[in-house]
Amino acid sequence: MSLSSTSSSSATFECAQPSVTKRCPPRHTATADAARPAKASLRESRRSPRTTTLSLRGFRPWGLLFAISLVALAEVAARCLLPDIPPEGIYGSYPLQQKIVGVERTLRERPVEVLFVGSSIVDCGIDPRQFDRLCHRSGVNITSYNLGIRGPTMAGIQPILERFFLSRLKPELVYICVSPNALNRNRTPYVSNITRRFEGMAQMSRLDEFFQRGLSRLHLYAYRSDVYAWLTSAGEKGFAERTDGPPGGFTPRHGVMDRKDDWSGRLGNFAPDPRDAEALAALCRWCVSRGTKHVIVDMPLPQHSCNLLSNTQRADYETVLHQAALPGTAVLTFSPDDFCPEHFCGGLHLNTAGADRLTTLLAYDAAKRLTAENQGRQRTP
Repeated sequence: MSLSSTSSSSATFECAQPSVTKRCPPRHTATADAARPAKASLRESRRSPRTTTLSLRGFRPWGLLFAISLVALAEVAARCLLPDIPPEGIYGSYPLQQKIVGVERTLRERPVEVLFVGSSIVDCGIDPRQFDRLCHRSGVNITSYNLGIRGPTMAGIQPILERFFLSRLKPELVYICVSPNALNRNRTPYVSNITRRFEGMAQMSRLDEFFQRGLSRLHLYAYRSDVYAWLTSAGEKGFAERTDGPPGGFTPRHGVMDRKDDWSGRLGNFAPDPRDAEALAALCRWCVSRGTKHVIVDMPLPQHSCNLLSNTQRADYETVLHQAALPGTAVLTFSPDDFCPEHFCGGLHLNTAGADRLTTLLAYDAAKRLTAENQGRQRTP
């Protein structure tokens, strides 16, 4: 018997052989050998922190100098071609910025009980530090501040005072100092422009005021006030040191009056402005509403400036003062013998000797008005 094995199906297994690619050994060239340390150093630099070395080598400041020169030339040209446009700044005026910063600095140390408000004739006409010393000798311990604002008339001063100063202060006595030029409808173009600017500044939003106050300690735009003063004085006035404002807000003026100065353009054509008269009355109403003593001060003028006003113009001016004065409001005037020409440095402004004289007279008046209320009061350290 023979055995035979057969399979109905046959399976064929095929194994794929992997293809082997022969690699050529790398060619050792000079370029490849030089690249290896460069790549290694790059990897090391990525692992370690980067260090950057600043160098001014190759710096050329000509572009920066050109930009600064261009701004300077544009500023001088603007001040020469547009002398009636006041220089811009924080709060619209650098002197106003100094007053705001100075008041805030004083309030951090002690309260302010007496204020002197008005225009530039107040700014250079009353010394608060001397005023405080004289009142102290009379037994009245107070702190005063000069809020004389250069430039605008009463229509621009009153809204600025109520917006930025009177709402933060609680004075016991306010001297509202005026003169014919602060109530004059026929004002110069410069005074008209800055008065309108101050009226607009008083209407600024709270958000805008927040940013303005944040920048107020920076002396931005301060140079523009100096450039204007330098050009308008034909180079006689130098550049002032940048500070947070004069102590007490008092900015003295030096020199004596030049009798050749012609102030007929400011006083000879005096006509009362209803807006200025209403602003003066509004200040008096504010004082009455707060229970604050207040006095309207008719600021002294040199005799030749007083002679520029006719009898009718003088009567109109006095009428405005007495109409603004509410019941209980005193109007303080000075006799011609109280001041002499040597007390003035111009047709309106007092010099240091005149400021000393006026401050002494006002300190005597304040001591009489505040003696009863301030007996036994001690100055806050």
